[in-house]
Amino acid sequence: GEGGEADQGRGGCQCWRRRHKCGVTQHLCVDGEDGRGGAAAPHLNAYARHTARRLISLLSAYAVYDPEIGYCQGMSDLAAPFVAVLADDVEAFWCFESLMQTARRDFGDGGEGMGMRLRTLARTLEHHDPVLVHKLYLSGAADCLFAYRMVLVRMRRELSLDKCLLLWEVIWAEELAGSLGFGPRWRMLLKDHATTIAEFNLSALERERRTVPDLLTCFIADVIRCQRRPLLASVRETDDVARVFSAYDIDLWKSLNEARRLQT
Repeated sequence: GEGGEADQGRGGCQCWRRRHKCGVTQHLCVDGEDGRGGAAAPHLNAYARHTARRLISLLSAYAVYDPEIGYCQGMSDLAAPFVAVLADDVEAFWCFESLMQTARRDFGDGGEGMGMRLRTLARTLEHHDPVLVHKLYLSGAADCLFAYRMVLVRMRRELSLDKCLLLWEVIWAEELAGSLGFGPRWRMLLKDHATTIAEFNLSALERERRTVPDLLTCFIADVIRCQRRPLLASVRETDDVARVFSAYDIDLWKSLNEARRLQT
């Protein structure tokens, strides 16, 4: 048939194996992501319906472009900012595709990518705040599953569009600097040992990148640590953790500065 055939196996995300536009439309209508009811929803104004149609087209094109991943829940959160900012659909698609080069592993089979990211987040928290992690452990939340959405959609739901784009741009700039050999640890090594980038080969850079949590992980770790007081005072079980993070404020620049410190 023409409908999308659902599959529940990819890291807890509902995916469509059939790469039809109607499959993406149906998912947006049912799950209420940024399409908010789809392009034909009567409660949307003309601009919102146009934006929803563009978003559906972009996600449909990506499902064809990358059939191994296809479309999974959460992708619309990552794609919507590009649709909102860029009037050219081609530019929006390739910006989204560039983001998915690193994000696609989070949507892969079995949830291995997200599992690794959540374990890295838990290790980062444990290294910098073992008391808080012990409290999370007693509450059954040491696996950091409460931060699943934060990690998967890169804080898109937790921040306004402007602040989210600002966070992403800072992360992209840091990633570019790291690829050129100017990451946080390398700045320390250059300062402390008066060495030069030429003394470090690519394999060493790759090893270093794998051992240092990325900026997004450290940012999310600080966002969690900023809720330390209510977490320590009132949390007794996993649902209590979810309630703490249902409504809270984020100081973007404060958490970014702290995230850089956590990386060193």
